[in-house]
Amino acid sequence: MAVFAKKTSKKMQKFFFLLSLTLFLFQCKGVFAEQNSIMVKVGDNLVTLYDVEKRIALLAAFGEIHITNKEEKRMVEDFVIKDLIDEKIFSIEGDERGVFVEESEVTGTITTLLAANKITKQNLVDMLEKRGLAYSDLENRIAKKLLWNKLLQNVVFKNIYISDQDIQENAAYKQWLMQRNIEVEKKAAMEEAANSPGPEDGVNFVEISMPIEKADKLVISRILQGAKDGEDLDVVIDKNFGEATWIKKKDVGWITVKDLNPTYVRIITRMKRGDITEPIQVDGDVVMLQLVDFRESLTTAKMRRKIARQKLDELRLKQGHTLADEEVKKQLFGNIASTYAANYLSNLRGKYLIQFQE
Repeated sequence: MAVFAKKTSKKMQKFFFLLSLTLFLFQCKGVFAEQNSIMVKVGDNLVTLYDVEKRIALLAAFGEIHITNKEEKRMVEDFVIKDLIDEKIFSIEGDERGVFVEESEVTGTITTLLAANKITKQNLVDMLEKRGLAYSDLENRIAKKLLWNKLLQNVVFKNIYISDQDIQENAAYKQWLMQRNIEVEKKAAMEEAANSPGPEDGVNFVEISMPIEKADKLVISRILQGAKDGEDLDVVIDKNFGEATWIKKKDVGWITVKDLNPTYVRIITRMKRGDITEPIQVDGDVVMLQLVDFRESLTTAKMRRKIARQKLDELRLKQGHTLADEEVKKQLFGNIASTYAANYLSNLRGKYLIQFQE
């Protein structure tokens, strides 16, 4: 009996093992079938539950969606299903019209995105893999976006024409644009004029001098580089030439530009705050000047306003109408393009058979 019981036990163990394995495979099959259950048919193209879940994960990975409750999840699922349906439509329409996206176009778009976000391709791949996604998932989505843009360019936008009459009918908007352009130009002119001191302005600058025979390229380049890097000149000189007593640094302090050496006047009136000059020869020495700050005089302020007015007059005469016309044209084109694109997409959705599965 003991032997029989033992044999029976082994048979039962084998039976239960096979039963467990069968149940496990059945469950896996059920999960697989559920993930790949068809939700929508677009012509011969399918949108599955797996496609929807993968797209939601991709959107979440890039922070495009944030789901906190069931209602938000339902709304996101509806959005994603519509998006995937449109992508299937784009593919069918692209095939019919012979419009395709090259692999190099997708690669170029992703490269631009990587550069803009200062990350590497491997960083991106790792981020996607942590979320159960493949790099190809991103490539496919970008390819569909590029395809839609190509379809719009080839089918819709090429038929949009903005006439001179269209522009004239938007005279009020054009007038507003011209006034805005004038204000922008006025501000730019004032800022440009205010970058450098005028002859009547007070300036605070530093003078570095050394004998010509000592002023080799290494000495000069280290001082110039230190100043351009924003380092204090005392620190630069002490760090690189601590025992070089022949290098003289003088804080000149505040002085009116017109009272300076004529050579200095010509140089300083072209400098901006923080600038340091290339070496110049003055009375047997090599000299470099660094402009620390300047204070605008009343005379200079009036001159700058005059310069600004002159530039505004030039803008009105030469560019004002042209610039405004171009901006009106862009605005009108954008409005029309948006409407045409929406109509085109609506027509495509009606053109191809879309079947939602129960």
